[in-house]
Amino acid sequence: MRLYVENLPEALDERELYCLFIVFGGITEVTICRDKNGKSLGSAYVDMPEMEQGKNAVRALNEINFMNHFLRVWEIDHGFLQ
Repeated sequence: MRLYVENLPEALDERELYCLFIVFGGITEVTICRDKNGKSLGSAYVDMPEMEQGKNAVRALNEINFMNHFLRVWEIDHGFLQ
C-alpha cells in the first residue's frame, strides 16, 4: 500500500520518517519529495507491503502534531500522485 504524507518538517529525513511508520509494520520504501537542489518539499511517499498495516498508520498518524506540524496521511489509489 502506498501512502502519501504532507506537511512534513523540512529538516526531517528518510530515516526519521521510516522510524515514525515502522511501528505499524513493514516498510518497503520511504521517499521524501525534494526539489532539484535536494530541499524537502514537505511531502513523502511511504510504501507498506500489507494493506491493513497501511490503514492502521493512516488512522494513527493523520492529523497528529509531529514536530509542530500537523501531518496529513492518506492512501494513494493506483495511478494517482505517482
